[in-house]
Parts: sequence; C-alpha cells; structure tokens
Amino acid sequence: MNAASDAASAKSLPFHSLPLMLALSLFINSTTPPTSSSPTVMAASVPLLPAGGARSPSSSLADGAPPPPEQTEAPVSVTEILNELLNGYDKRVRPNYGAKAVDVDVTMLISSISSMSEVDMDFTIDFYFRQFWTDPRLVIKKFPNKDEQITVGQEMMERIWMPDTFFPNEKKSFFHHATTINKFLRIRKDGRLYTSIRLTTTLACELDLSYFPLDYQNCSLEIESYGYATSDIKLHWKRDLSKADQVEFDEKRLKLPQFKILSATAHSRMEGTGTGQYSRLSCELKFSRRMGYYLIQIYIPSSLIVVISWVSFWLSRESTPARVSLGVTTVLTMTTLMSSTNAQLPKVSYAKGIDVYLGTCFVMVFASLLEYATVGYSTKRLKMRAAAQHRQMHGGIPPTSVMTSQSHMGGSPSKTFQQILGSNHSLHHHPPEHQPLTHRHPMGSPGREGNAERLADHGSMHGRRDRYKSWGSDHSHAQGNTDMYSPHGLPPNGPVDLESGVCRSYSLPRVSPKRKREFKSSEIDKWSRIAFPLAFLCFNLAYWFIYLNISVIPGGENAVADTLPEEPQPAQ
Repeated sequence: MNAASDAASAKSLPFHSLPLMLALSLFINSTTPPTSSSPTVMAASVPLLPAGGARSPSSSLADGAPPPPEQTEAPVSVTEILNELLNGYDKRVRPNYGAKAVDVDVTMLISSISSMSEVDMDFTIDFYFRQFWTDPRLVIKKFPNKDEQITVGQEMMERIWMPDTFFPNEKKSFFHHATTINKFLRIRKDGRLYTSIRLTTTLACELDLSYFPLDYQNCSLEIESYGYATSDIKLHWKRDLSKADQVEFDEKRLKLPQFKILSATAHSRMEGTGTGQYSRLSCELKFSRRMGYYLIQIYIPSSLIVVISWVSFWLSRESTPARVSLGVTTVLTMTTLMSSTNAQLPKVSYAKGIDVYLGTCFVMVFASLLEYATVGYSTKRLKMRAAAQHRQMHGGIPPTSVMTSQSHMGGSPSKTFQQILGSNHSLHHHPPEHQPLTHRHPMGSPGREGNAERLADHGSMHGRRDRYKSWGSDHSHAQGNTDMYSPHGLPPNGPVDLESGVCRSYSLPRVSPKRKREFKSSEIDKWSRIAFPLAFLCFNLAYWFIYLNISVIPGGENAVADTLPEEPQPAQ
C-alpha cells in the first residue's frame, strides 16, 4: 500500500479521523524505503489543525479568506465630552484669571425698531446680540465630529462663565421664549465660544426737538461690562469684520411710520466711573423724520385757516356779525390745533419748529380780527368827525332837521326859509350890504347873536371884496338851478333875506388845498387784501428755507470717536 493510496483514502474519511491516518502514514513511510516510482508525501502536505477543528489565522490566510477587522476604540459621545469639560469647572472665575484680560467681541443684527416716543424720550429695538470669547478650560481634546464645534442650549450656558454685559441706557427689556428660550451656545474645538441671544429693549434717547418736525435724531445702544473693569474684560466690535458688518440691519425691512433709518455706526470708548475704567461699545442709529403726517395733519390745515380769515377783508364793513364770527372762529380753531399738537409732544422749555409755524398762523388770524376792529373804530371816528364839522358849520342843527321841519311846516317857501334861517343856518355868508341879523331881525336870540359874531369874524378875515367875488361867482353858477333845497337842507341859491324872502347866492366854506387828505376806513380793507397774503407768503418762504437747510444730523458723522486703541486681528 503506497502513500498515494493512503492519501486518497484519507480524503474519503471523515475529518475527525485525519490525525490517525496521518500517524499511520508516517509509520509506513518510516518502515518502507523510498523508491523513485513512488513520491514521498510531506507532512506539510496535510494541514495541521488544532484540537477541536478550529483553524489558526495562518490557515485562513493560506485558504484566501479576508482578514478580520482591527480592534478600534468605542466612539466618544457629546455627553461624555460635556461632562468631561464641566468636571472641575468653576463658572465663578473668569478665564485666565490673574493674567491678561478676556477679549470679548460683539456683533449685532437689528431685526426691527418698533417705536420712538417723543414724550417718553425713548425707542424700542428688537435685535440679536452676539458675543465671542475664548475659554482655555473648554478646549475639546477628543472631538466626535468633523464640524469641530458643539451647539448646546441654555442649560449649558448657565453652567459656564459668561461676560456680564449690560445696557447702561436701558429702561426695560425682556427675552423671547416662544417656542423656546431664544439662546444658543457653540463651543469650538480650540475653546472659542460663540453665544447669541434675541431680546427686545427699550432704550433712553435724548431727542433734540428744536427743528421738530424737520429734525434728525441720533440715538444709541450702549454696551458695557457691569462688574469687570478693563483689566479683566475688554469689549470690542468684532475685529475681523468690517464696520458695516459689525452692526447689521436691512433697510427694506426696517420701516418706521415716522422715521427713516439713515445709518447704524459702531463706536467704542472708555467710560470712567468711581469704581474704575470700563470699555463701552455704542451703536449709533441716525434717523430722519418723515414729513407726510405733519404736512397733512398740521401744516396744510393751519395754512387754510389763515386763508379763511382773509375772507373778512372782502365783506362789507356793515356786516358786523359775519366778520366778527369769522374772526373769532378762526382764532379758536387755531387755538385747538395748537393744543392738540403740543399734547403729543414733551413740555420742553425751548420753541420747536412747529411752534414757530403755528404761532405765526395764530398771529395772522388774530391780526385779521384786529383789522376789522380797526376798521370799525376808524369808521366810527370818521362819522363823529363829520358830525362835529356839521355842527360847526350849521350851528348844531342835524343835516336832516331842515327837510323834516319843512315837511311839518306849511306856508310859502319864504316863510319856511325865514324859520330855518332863524336857527342860524345861513348867517355865515350874509351879503355885506346888509346889516347883521341882530340889528335887522326883531326876534333876537343869543344863538343868532353868536352867529352874527362869527359872521363878523368871517368878514374881517376874508374882506368884503373877496366875498363879493365869491358870491357873484356862486350866484352866476346857481342861476339855472331850479331845486328848492340843497342836499344839506339849505336853499340852493344861497341865504334868504329875512324881510323879502329872496334867496341870494350861497356857497359852503371852501377847504384849503393844503389840507391833508383824510384816511378812509375802506382803504384799510384794500391794503389788508394785499399786505396779509404777501406777509404770509414771505414767512413761508423764509420758514421752509431756514428749517430745511439748517436742520442737520446732530453731531454729524464723527459724533463719537473711537478712543480704544486698535488691536491686531486674531489669526484665522
């Protein structure tokens, strides 16, 4: 029996009998010498298996099977990392305590500005407040993902140290909790931290209303560390960003009903108090007021009220109820408009731009009312002066008494004239050839004697010759007059001889050409129709030119300078 047959028989046997067959084969080979015709079976031709039939790794590689995976460490969870970071961490102590100060970078994103109150001197802003700083105690050695940062919520923020920033000009503020608290914290592998908080804050703002409503306002959001001085904390606007990106806002989204946001500028400075020096950041917001509301509600109505008050200049002077009621109504309307406007503004001690305009409109309507009072007074003075001149000319008899006496008296015209002239109507221009009436009329009286004296004085002043010429001229012009009475109640042809009843030439006292022309009350209205509109037009031109050119942004672009030294940007 040769080795080849034994090997063939060994293959047919079950696997557990292979060791027995291997031992039998070795025994036969040792007793039988090898020959050239029979190949020798090497021990290496039969694989050696351990007890129990398990294969060794070398046998698997010999069979071409893949190697088993290498043994690796179990992945580290975020929970284990956070627990390891907080192990022995003391949030009461700032990073690098006793060494250099912590540099805190700040950025802002303004989402909305809801209101600005002139009465309360404040404005309300909704924004995202972001802070960046480095804490060496929070360096992560074993990082679980490729992003190299971990994002956690408020619970982690409450267990680590955070900057104690606050807003010095804050009145009230609140955090947002819908649907959860709007805060998050990101921890990077190298220990840099980034936190973001959304909050709404009402901030104080000192408004300058000198040019209201043609004004520009400058309000600020102040940021400062409450307890840490500059030796512990230094606040900066994020140094690796441009000034435009340090404070972000969208002009299309930020639309206020009365204001337009012109710019938002970041500034920094040192603020000294009794407890030390603190670094303060400020975000300067510049607003320009929109004029639409005030033009429609105040400027145009007040101008129309002034124009309505001018209607009284075209009304008749005798229309007293209409002119008085129109003047009083416009004055009261302007008073109501001024009161309602000032009720919405603070009680400042200086005159605002709108006060100047409304005050001028009130003066204009009040002057229109005074104009009619002046017209009425002038008309009354002219009537009184005319009555006084009439009494001086006609001896105290009213102008209508002559016609009234004729209507009640019967008889011939000569008799009527004699009765009228007995009351001193025609004694001023008696012909020089007649004696004074006190010597010719049998019924003397003190009134007639007084008139005779005035007649004598008149004759001595002008001379007989001049009066003859005057009477002759008047008489020649009055020859064609057939009316019995003149408009003044005197005979048209002059005085009447008391004995014969014949009318002589008569003329009224002539006014000297050098006498000053009397000012009529109707001319006041004529001049007011021009003066009042012209004055109001000039005022409007001056008002709008001055307030549109003088009102500028308070402080200009360089109102607040950067006082903190520039520091190199951190390496990326």
